[in-house]
Amino acid sequence: MQQGRTAGKSFRPQTFKDFYDSPHPVQSKIARVIARAKKGLTAYEIQDLAGCSVYSVRTVLKTMKAIEGVYIVGWRRTAPTALTALYAMGSLPDVEKPASVRDQELVRKKVGKFIITPVAAVEASPEMLHYKALAEALVPKRNEQEQREVNSMYLNHISGGAYG
Repeated sequence: MQQGRTAGKSFRPQTFKDFYDSPHPVQSKIARVIARAKKGLTAYEIQDLAGCSVYSVRTVLKTMKAIEGVYIVGWRRTAPTALTALYAMGSLPDVEKPASVRDQELVRKKVGKFIITPVAAVEASPEMLHYKALAEALVPKRNEQEQREVNSMYLNHISGGAYG
């Protein structure tokens, strides 16, 4: 039993075909599933066909990409704004990821620059002048000591009497 564990840790694949003889049965299953798919599969499709976790699939795919055993053959839209990679056996260069849908929509709409209103213009607006006059009429002027007393009463009120 101890010998099998050591063999598994020393397994260092050099090519895609090395995964067929892997001491880890999950790696062997994943390699066989990928080899049968000529047009490419997503990580979740490989997971379903190999009967393992998607974490295992992603770990093995990462190792396979490192030794140039798999490449990204294309991209599939899984939601209006989501893309997922299709993996196939081989050492060709990865297909570039398409531009995101959001970027494409912004280009189509030709969104202009945002218009920023200066703060001085907002403060001088009739609405702001009205709100300032209303605040002056409703909120009494207090000195620093009076402000502390009011703040203390408020904190005592919201804490249920714990402050004080």
